Amino acid sequence: MNDKTIRFIDSHYNNLFTIPDGGSIELTLSDGEKVTRKCKYIDDYHTKVGYNVYHICEFAERMEQNGTKYAPVLPEKELNEAYILENYNEFQKDKFYISAQSKTITQVYYNPDSNAGGQLVYNSISYDLVKEASKFKDKDEFFDYLGGCARQTLVDINTPDFKGCSNSFVNNKCDYISSSKDTMKAFLKLSGAEKAKSPKYKEMER
Repeated sequence: MNDKTIRFIDSHYNNLFTIPDGGSIELTLSDGEKVTRKCKYIDDYHTKVGYNVYHICEFAERMEQNGTKYAPVLPEKELNEAYILENYNEFQKDKFYISAQSKTITQVYYNPDSNAGGQLVYNSISYDLVKEASKFKDKDEFFDYLGGCARQTLVDINTPDFKGCSNSFVNNKCDYISSSKDTMKAFLKLSGAEKAKSPKYKEMER
């Protein structure tokens, strides 16, 4: 396992930040242009930034002379974790999106306990599956059945697709929020499950 870290300092030897060997930094030039440079560990006092090798103090002095600022480029997972923290309340929600045309319900929620350290879960639920689940009167059993039988897609926090998916999750308006009793009743109506049951109830009343 590569546990080498590259230390960045200012010209007075004050520690600013560290990055792992092979990590990147973002340079903000004096005219505002931003460039990214990959870095390689040489030893505790030398690093390769882009194609050039520097003593860490030499690098700091040159950047200050040029009016260039430098900061770490966070790994994708850390950037996504920061986004989740920033939108914490949204990521606690269980969201449902209705497609009347295809007669499906898409359930989306964030699972923090995955092996990847987090993932968005997409459950594609057909109206027919809702009808099957209508045998359960308890809402928890109802939604557990849907989640267990739905066609599932997972987007892990450390994958390139997560950023776009998480933006959509936060910003796109959903049709229903939370696996509540009211949501369950709405799904039963959408699927026609309640209408299908009504004749049986009438026969029992006779």
